[in-house]
Amino acid sequence: MKFTSIPNNGSSWGDELIYAIDTEVDTPSNLVVDIRDLKSNKSLGRYRLYGVTTAEVNISPYLRSLENLEIKRSNTATSYISPASRTIALLINGYASEERTFFRAPLDYDKNYVLSEITTDQTISLGEAIRLTAFAKENLSVLIEKYASNRYIGSESINQRTYGNPMEVVIPTAKFSGSIDSFIVTLRSDKSTILQRIVYHVVERGESSRRLMWYNKLGGVECYTFPTSIRTHYKAKMGQSVGVRGVPIDVCLNERHYQIISALETPQEMNRLAEIVFSPYVYEMVGDDIVEVELTSREILFDKHGMLRQLSLDICETKRGGAIC
Repeated sequence: MKFTSIPNNGSSWGDELIYAIDTEVDTPSNLVVDIRDLKSNKSLGRYRLYGVTTAEVNISPYLRSLENLEIKRSNTATSYISPASRTIALLINGYASEERTFFRAPLDYDKNYVLSEITTDQTISLGEAIRLTAFAKENLSVLIEKYASNRYIGSESINQRTYGNPMEVVIPTAKFSGSIDSFIVTLRSDKSTILQRIVYHVVERGESSRRLMWYNKLGGVECYTFPTSIRTHYKAKMGQSVGVRGVPIDVCLNERHYQIISALETPQEMNRLAEIVFSPYVYEMVGDDIVEVELTSREILFDKHGMLRQLSLDICETKRGGAIC
């Protein structure tokens, strides 16, 4: 048994990821294929091939189907391996392939960079969380420097071995001192190489603001607080579910629809925000929690000059109600 071909490190599961196998015997045999995630040591999928001496296995569909499963919550500053990467080995009848790391989009293994397309000047409200994705081949460090009235008052840091994976950085601000009016987040791949330096200005948000999160085409996480949210309509659908001991019960599926509107932003920031319509999953960040929401319209209209100064989107919250008595 041998693998005659395996995909390259850094390949994308948006393309085919084909493993070629040769049993090295003339008699056809049955093979059990197990796709193993080496980070969790769990099987992502298993199936059988019957009566083969050679075979090709494409694992891309399995990896694409798992993109929406691993968003982690944290109430402290931390980093973890991004769900935009998977480290994989194939086990076939007990024979293991070499390990490979695959990404949502192809990455250059010889470079270090930030996958989030965030601009270097941002606003944030204390209580909101920051999320960023960066790729550093060996080490990633994050320094958070805090200021009050232009005076440095302290810092905290994150240092993480990456093992060749993109890392998702989470910085909750709920526990920051209320005197902070700005802070600077600096991402480094080593002591001398700065990947990006972002200045966050602390502002007050209105009660109707909503902070959304999505993943861009590279697999980098993006966040933005829409300052205006307008309730447009509610919709309820009646249905049935199975209750205790198989007894059918009536339930109500509630839909709450809102229009959310951005601030007037720079062209660079608007280009970043416009990419939200291409993300298959969109989330709302509520404190430490993350809730999936639906974009009910995925169309953006630009002006006659091809410009966009403000973004308006329609979103829907869906909740299943309890039994109707």
